[in-house]
Amino acid sequence: MRAEAVNRALSRRPLTSLNKFIEPYFLSAGDFTFYPKESLTGLEESLEKVPLKEDQIIERVETFYEEKGVESPGVESKDFAITILNPVQTSK
Repeated sequence: MRAEAVNRALSRRPLTSLNKFIEPYFLSAGDFTFYPKESLTGLEESLEKVPLKEDQIIERVETFYEEKGVESPGVESKDFAITILNPVQTSK
């Protein structure tokens, strides 16, 4: 699954380009597998205050997956970064 599919599956609060960090963000695993589902809230929380930089978002997602033993077949950490940054980049 690529970022486009993740983008369709994730619901989120709009981000503005004025913010330099991720604000509280709401994820919903609608069209992809995220196990354990209960960890999705933890991923949301772990992303708060992360700078809006692709490499830092990827690192945070990967660290969270490793620490919590999360699995999401077909979805990569870069897909999350692209999905989170897309509204910021298009609003510039």
